Amino acid sequence: MAERLLSASGTELLESLPYFVQEDPQVQGLVDAVSREIARVEELIDEQRAQWFPQQLTLSEYVELWEFNLGLPVATPGLTVAQRAALVTSHLRKRKAASGADWIATLDSAFGPGSWSYKENVTPYMVRLTIPYGSGTLTTLGVLALAREVTPAHLDLTVTYSSGGAGGFIIGTSLIGVGQI
Repeated sequence: MAERLLSASGTELLESLPYFVQEDPQVQGLVDAVSREIARVEELIDEQRAQWFPQQLTLSEYVELWEFNLGLPVATPGLTVAQRAALVTSHLRKRKAASGADWIATLDSAFGPGSWSYKENVTPYMVRLTIPYGSGTLTTLGVLALAREVTPAHLDLTVTYSSGGAGGFIIGTSLIGVGQI
């Protein structure tokens, strides 16, 4: 009988068996099936392992784990998995934010460059952050938490929201009584 055509891992596995069973077609078939299944499992393990790195997040379930562990709102409605993964990455980057340029880079990675602005010294030791508000934007409590966490402790941070050029506040999120300048 002719030998079966085996995969590379199947051939390797077959060679680890005793010589007197290596030519049996039933053993070859079994070894080939087992080696292909092992290859599928190893691919799945590699995919799952890659999801633990925040820069490579593509599965919503893993983004939810990162959000939960970082104290962010979990599965924010209206945000894509990519936007949520960017927010997770920004929260991890905050651990290295030491200078003003790092502060700007961290917020740029969360909001997107040019979509937000800030004004220093509105009053002494105060920074006013203006962030976009609208469906599908990263303006929820998670981004607000990020901004407050990366801002140095001696500075007071107030946040206003812009929507098409108009500023405003969100009930339950914004600080009422803080005027816009």
